[in-house]
Amino acid sequence: ITSGRTASAERKTGGGETNSERLVQEASEVKIGRTISALKQMLQCFTVTREMMVELSVIIEREYQTSDDRVRAVQQKLSQWKQDGLLRLRAPYRRRHAENGRAEMTRRLGHAPRPGASRPGGRGVGPSRRIR
Repeated sequence: ITSGRTASAERKTGGGETNSERLVQEASEVKIGRTISALKQMLQCFTVTREMMVELSVIIEREYQTSDDRVRAVQQKLSQWKQDGLLRLRAPYRRRHAENGRAEMTRRLGHAPRPGASRPGGRGVGPSRRIR
């Protein structure tokens, strides 16, 4: 069916319509590629399998009435994975997340900040700085 429609489009417009169809398809593929790339970057600190990325890609490629509906669908899937225990922070990010949590709790409790915490970079300088 598609090839017949394409052939008739070429006859009608001399190939112009098929070129525009091709451009639209390429543009959507580029958009989907960018979306997947952005998802990979967003999810880099989590344990995400290839199957999970494919499932997210399918969700993103679906037709939605609004962009908000698409975002809600992705958020719902991520929440489901989190509840099921499939979506977890990777080890290096767990440590950083825990450190940030301790710093936040210290700030909330009203304790004094670390020496040098107000400096750019948020870390102390000199001998008091922890060496890793």
